[in-house]
Amino acid sequence: MSRILVGWELGAGTGHLQMVGAVAHALRERGHEPVFAVRDVATAQGVLGHLGCPVLAAPVWLGHVSGLPPAASYAEVLMRCGYLDAEVVRGVVRAWLALIDLVRPDAVVLEHAPTALLAARLTELPCHVIGTGFSVPPKVAPMPDLQPWQPLDPGRVAAAEAQVVEVINAALAPLGGLPLRCLADLLEVEDTHLCTFAELDHYPHRPGRPDYHGPLMVPRGQPRPPWPEAEGDRVYLYLHHGYRNFQEVVRQLQSLELPLLVVAPGIMADAAAALETPRCRVVAHGVDLQVVGREAAVAVSHAAHGTVGELMRAGCPQVLVPHFVEQAVLGWHFSRHGAAAMTSGEGPGTFADCVDRVVGEPSFRRHAQAIAERYRSFDAAAALARLGDRLDQSLRQPR
Repeated sequence: MSRILVGWELGAGTGHLQMVGAVAHALRERGHEPVFAVRDVATAQGVLGHLGCPVLAAPVWLGHVSGLPPAASYAEVLMRCGYLDAEVVRGVVRAWLALIDLVRPDAVVLEHAPTALLAARLTELPCHVIGTGFSVPPKVAPMPDLQPWQPLDPGRVAAAEAQVVEVINAALAPLGGLPLRCLADLLEVEDTHLCTFAELDHYPHRPGRPDYHGPLMVPRGQPRPPWPEAEGDRVYLYLHHGYRNFQEVVRQLQSLELPLLVVAPGIMADAAAALETPRCRVVAHGVDLQVVGREAAVAVSHAAHGTVGELMRAGCPQVLVPHFVEQAVLGWHFSRHGAAAMTSGEGPGTFADCVDRVVGEPSFRRHAQAIAERYRSFDAAAALARLGDRLDQSLRQPR
């Protein structure tokens, strides 16, 4: 049996926790001992607690960078996470090294954890990287841009990567680490595992023949969607209640006079009650997205990877309202397949206009159902088992 440090460092939301939880579940079933190091230990209790594995706080940078334009590459994502300052990076690397020394793992499995990757390089521990296309960029130099919807200065991506590599190398030098030649060196690990579908890859033109495992999840029972008792095409809305346009989105969708189910994680009971009408129900808990996908005329969300993937497999047309760059990139690429529309609710079109268009144009449902048919045989449990076997085989190799 091996002790495996399973880490998550950057990003927000339960999708990261669900992914590391699925991997830990597979490892434990094969006799290994997972130990979590995660960015959000409070939320982790609800997502990972049933596994019974130790949960530690991951070393993270708590600072904030302002004045930068939206991230146009993986390097620019890292700039917003402390990678403009070698002292910051070195401090977080040292903290990961201390945590590794405390846990004493035989290997590490990391999801969106670049600084943990740097620490693992210094220890020479076997390291596996899992994640969506966003957190597992292509191994090319420089890594491609993340904004295909607008032309970029040709030198911007290369310059940003050179700057971040210089910061990383300055951080590693006093620790005895070998310098990186490019950011792709971060992914020179035991193995990388793309836990997504081709249609949801943030880099759909990555070289070679990518091996897509599909999204990782441990099936857990979710309640059926409690639709309002009203006639008409059902609309599903999943948005964070802290989103700046949350109230406006709900108000506009209510104006369509269609049965509307609003899922707003964490919303207080009084705030939910204030939004409810005979045609609109508001809940703070998740529901079964496969059922939603079969019963809704359209689903509206922030374009989080897990949500879009589940609704995609159910053949449901979608309207995507991105909140972060990661969601905007996924939404832009997925909408190219004709099964979704993306909107900010600004400019000439409103949220309601976009939903009305997707409900009214049969082509969205045709494209959505065609994609779903491609994945009709996808078995999430079998996909997780295959990845578990692959990890297990690697971990048992003599060194």
